[in-house]
Formats: sequence, C-alpha cells, structure tokens
Amino acid sequence: MDALTRLTRARIKLSLHMPFFGNLLLNCQLREEPQIPTMATDGRDIFYNVEFVENMEMKGRDDEYLQGILCHEVMHKVFLHVDRLKGRNKERFNVAADYIINDFISKAGVPLPQGVLLSDEYDMNWSADACYEDLVQKFDPDAQDNPDHLLEGNDFKPSDGKPSQGQATSPSEMRQRELEMQQQLTAARDAQKRAGGHCPDVIAKLVDDLIQPKVDWRAKLRDFVQMTGKSDVSWARPSRRGLPHGMYLPIMRSEECPHLCIIFDTSGSIYCNQEMVTAFLSEVNGIIEDCPPEKITIIHTDTAVRHEEVLEKGEMVDNNFHGGGGTDFQAVMEHVTQLEEAPAAVIFFTDLYVSDHGQDPNCPVHWMVYDNKTPEQPPFGEVTVIEL
Repeated sequence: MDALTRLTRARIKLSLHMPFFGNLLLNCQLREEPQIPTMATDGRDIFYNVEFVENMEMKGRDDEYLQGILCHEVMHKVFLHVDRLKGRNKERFNVAADYIINDFISKAGVPLPQGVLLSDEYDMNWSADACYEDLVQKFDPDAQDNPDHLLEGNDFKPSDGKPSQGQATSPSEMRQRELEMQQQLTAARDAQKRAGGHCPDVIAKLVDDLIQPKVDWRAKLRDFVQMTGKSDVSWARPSRRGLPHGMYLPIMRSEECPHLCIIFDTSGSIYCNQEMVTAFLSEVNGIIEDCPPEKITIIHTDTAVRHEEVLEKGEMVDNNFHGGGGTDFQAVMEHVTQLEEAPAAVIFFTDLYVSDHGQDPNCPVHWMVYDNKTPEQPPFGEVTVIEL
C-alpha cells in the first residue's frame, strides 16, 4: 500500500470512530516531503516522508499507530505551536509540545506508537511554554541531551520550506489564526457529539479552554506598559513570575520606560482581598524590575486623593494603603491632569463599582478590575478583569 493511500485510509478511519480528530484533519492537506525524515506540520498542512509511512508498523487493521501520529500532528496545529515558537530552541520547544499533546491524545483514547514522549509530570494541564521553561532549567538548551523524541529531529516545518527561525507572528495574524482554530474546534466537537451523542470529557474540556480562555491579565498589563513606552521584549528567557501560573511571559527590555501613574482605589474592598492585591503588586513590581520607569507616581484614592508618593527608578510599590471611605474618581482624575509631569499612562487598580469615573486624563488608562466579573465599561480606557 502506498504512503498516501495508507494516510488517507487512516484519516477516514478516524472520521468514523473519532470524528473530533477526523474533522480537524479534513482542514489539512497531506503533502509528500522527501526532505523530512518522518512527518511534520507547518501549522496548516501535514507533510510526510514516503519511506517512513510505508515502513511504519501497522497496528491492527485500522492502522492505529498511524492514526495516532496524524492526531499528533494536527494537535500541533490546534495549539498554534509553530506560531508560538518565538525564537526559542526549536527542538526543545517541540519536545515540550509533544509531552502535552501525547498526554491529551492518550487520554482521548487514541493509541500511540511505543516510545513516544509521555510523562507523569508533564500532562495536558501544562502549557507547552511552561513545560519548555522547565526543560530549559533541567537541560542545557544548546547541548544534545534532549529526551528521546517521538519523531527524529522535530516535527515543525516552515511553510516556505526554509529552515525556521521562529519569526514572530504579528498580533493581528495570531488573532486571526486563533479565531480560525476556534471555528474548527467547535465544528470538530459538534461532529464528535453527532456521531455518538457523547464527547469524551478530555475533548470537551480542551475545546472549552481554547474557545473561552481566561484573560491573561498579566500579559495584558505588560503589553499595556510596553505600548506606552519605547520598550522591547525578549522571548529567549521568560519572566519567571509567570511560570507558577502556567504562563510564558517575555522579559521586558528598554532604554527608556515612561512615567507611569498607578492609582489604587482604597475605598474599602481593597482591604478584603489581600491575595488579589499581592498578585497585582507582584506583577507591577516585576515589570518595574524588568523595565524600570524613570518615575512612578502612586496615588491612593476613595472619594478624594488620600495619599501620593513618587518612586524613583528601581523603587518598588508597597501595600501600605491610605483611605477607606466611599468611591468617586472625579477628584483623582482631575488630580492626574494637574501633576507637574504628565504621565505617559495610568494603571488603575479598582473593583470599578463607581458611578463617576472622572474626566479622561488625556493619556492611556488601563482599569485593572478585581471582584467584579461584569464591570460597566468606563467612558475611556481599557478594562481587564483580574482572575487568579
């Protein structure tokens, strides 16, 4: 049996008994590629080496091992792993991604060839980004000490046929690909339900997590600071503050960070949620450490400005708050417009239970909202809900 026929039959078998994977695979072309040793993906289509496919052990009459590898490749596409490489060590990131994918596939009930990367430690609750960083801590990224790999080399193939350098995908391109994958995942899940009336819990959970993910408020806060100054970021080494939360955040690097104004709503509820305050301060101080602004103006407010201090470069924000009254932001926003040095941006930590947001301070404002999952949109600024 020739390679393409064998692959096509395996894809049809998946469509019949595991429609979730079969439906996803219908969006990929199967393309012969003699320059790769096994199989690979460019994040869109699936490439195969004819000799590898033809010589692969046939598991059962349904060719279950080949089905498993097809599922493996299409899940790289689902997770956008090729687009998320971001200049990291390609082989090591591929290993990290394989651990997560293989755990998911095995839990979904699809057999995988012997010797694949599976680990009790790295399961589908990890992200490939966090797994990658953990591997970097355990192994020298430049040494030849990778764990045994499912496929020889790696199964990331650049779409232009040239060696991949992990070029960054633009935010607009990434968002478009995320939307496309959400549509394909929804269709694949629905196909699985129509086929047998039951969708394995592991698949349902994955689709829900990818279609309706929690807002990564830490990344959004860093993006906001980056956009307001002459900042650049590095993905080569991540900020370690995100790793305990399963996130891979860039280190911010800059020769010039702006004057930031950070406002704390100290009307009362802030004193009842120390965990949220601690998380927010930790991230703010992490940004300060990575990209020290020349100046930070700290303001505490309830119905009036209760405290103001200026932090010089390198000084950290503490949690010694002043206030405890009602809530009205008119006074504090007017105060911001009268600062001796106008801030480049305002970060406002609040529950946003307020009727008067005050006047627009004529600079970017990011409302970081806690204890309020459905805040009303203020007349100006961007809103991010913090969830731990």
